[in-house]
Amino acid sequence: MSGVQAAFSWVSVQGHLLWPLLLVLWIAWGDERRRAVPLILILGATLAGLAHQCWFLGWPGLVDGILGLTVAVGMLLIPYRLGGIDEGYLKALASLGAWLGPGRVFLLFSYMGCMAGLLALYAIWSRGELVWRMRCCGAALFNRVCRRPLEAAVSPNQARITMMAIPYGVVLMLGVVSVFLKEM
Repeated sequence: MSGVQAAFSWVSVQGHLLWPLLLVLWIAWGDERRRAVPLILILGATLAGLAHQCWFLGWPGLVDGILGLTVAVGMLLIPYRLGGIDEGYLKALASLGAWLGPGRVFLLFSYMGCMAGLLALYAIWSRGELVWRMRCCGAALFNRVCRRPLEAAVSPNQARITMMAIPYGVVLMLGVVSVFLKEM
């Protein structure tokens, strides 16, 4: 089988995954440009995902899409409530859940966690703070084991700590690409 035939064979079997990929590419592009996910895009994509599930798989597909949407919201609700992510990313994952269903959205969430961790490590390393942060974490762990107050682990150079903005649209895109590669 030639490469072109293999590609067409994959599209005929896994073609339903192309729409979520295009959606997440659009989300990642918008996130990098404006640091926001347009609500109209998410709403339209969610309805399209549910309609796609219902059209091609019938009522069980619609139930699968609703379960995927619910699982996605459930997984990101705590990080959202704690201020770790914006609501746009919660809605974006919910939209992808409508397309992918509960099993694939859980897999996507797992891949997103790995990608976000790697991206955060890269961001810390690129700012030259990796060794310093590792030392602070080691000191906090040591103080926890020795039952000392956690304040003893804080460095006098605390002003050096700054929050980083991780582009979750890019994390979503990398996660969906990982799901695609797994499905191949």
